[in-house]
Amino acid sequence: MPDEADTALLVGQPARLAHTDYFAPRASLSIYHQFVYAPVAIHWHEFYEMHLVLAGEGTHVLNGAVYPLARGSFFLLTPADFHALDSRPGAPLEIFNVIFADEALTEELRELMFGGLAQYRATLTGAALDDMAAECHRLWTEVQDQRTGYRLVMRSALERILVGAVRSTSARGPAAMPRPSDPRRKIGRALTYIHHHFREPLTLAQAAGEARLSPHYFSECFHAATGIAFQQYLRELRLRFAHSLLAVTDASISDLCLASGFSSLSNFERAFKARYRLSPRAYRAARRAR
Repeated sequence: MPDEADTALLVGQPARLAHTDYFAPRASLSIYHQFVYAPVAIHWHEFYEMHLVLAGEGTHVLNGAVYPLARGSFFLLTPADFHALDSRPGAPLEIFNVIFADEALTEELRELMFGGLAQYRATLTGAALDDMAAECHRLWTEVQDQRTGYRLVMRSALERILVGAVRSTSARGPAAMPRPSDPRRKIGRALTYIHHHFREPLTLAQAAGEARLSPHYFSECFHAATGIAFQQYLRELRLRFAHSLLAVTDASISDLCLASGFSSLSNFERAFKARYRLSPRAYRAARRAR
């Protein structure tokens, strides 16, 4: 089980990694082959990021919880996640790091991966690890060589990687999907978007657009599916994010408020205290005093 008690040791100002700094012009997919010798500070991304550990040992802080890393460790992050990495002395982490933007995902692949709001973290072994490593090597080679049609090969390799991730982290058999016109499927599509973009200034109209429903009908369907109103659901996601981030960073309360998606410090502090019975500052102080 993850040990959250150690996360208070990982402090610092979180960085947001931007699409323009990591993708070539007009690209939506890339891969890095890297070695981690020193701690990688807490950060988050505007894009999706997948890691496959090829060698070494270390730790991974994901949304406030700490997990071990070793050969075969696999995880996939959305734009709503934050994380940090560290390697064990004498055992640097060798990692394939695949990054991709929303537009790299077809609608079918997005629904397959995130229709149930799944989280992808696993330890791959045997054929599953060999297949995943081989696809990453193929992706890496295509990026380096850039031969004719390399972008097509990269997209197909990414699809096989992500389908492999679904198969490796789910024990469920085939499930019957609602018809495309079914409001449940449309709400599911909107929920995926909300969970990946809740730290942005997201409106009900935008979420309804993702569901391809009118705002009024979307609001009704959303409440029926989740049991709460859209704004309440959005606030809960932001509060949970802030609650996790408070324990692992020295960011100011104002910066943390904005990073979590709140536009008003007073509203954030009031909502946080109502939810957790402590102000953000008091909660941080209590964590540090343990």
